[in-house]
Amino acid sequence: MWHHWLLVSMPFAKDSKILIKILYNIKDYNAKDLVREFLSKGWNVGLVYKLLQKLQITGSVGHRPGSGKDVAPAQL
Repeated sequence: MWHHWLLVSMPFAKDSKILIKILYNIKDYNAKDLVREFLSKGWNVGLVYKLLQKLQITGSVGHRPGSGKDVAPAQL
């Protein structure tokens, strides 16, 4: 089952996504815990919650393969 909100671009840096994944998996942090822990990041509870849902469904916080921009072939 695919959810349309998984296609939404999330404003998290790659290192932030990895940190969220680790804290969720190891310390069972939820969205509110993460936002409280990292107030200086300015994260929105709803967006963190959506990222955690994506993590639960797909097991990953990254993009789907092939979902990025096409890479132009090298010019010779």
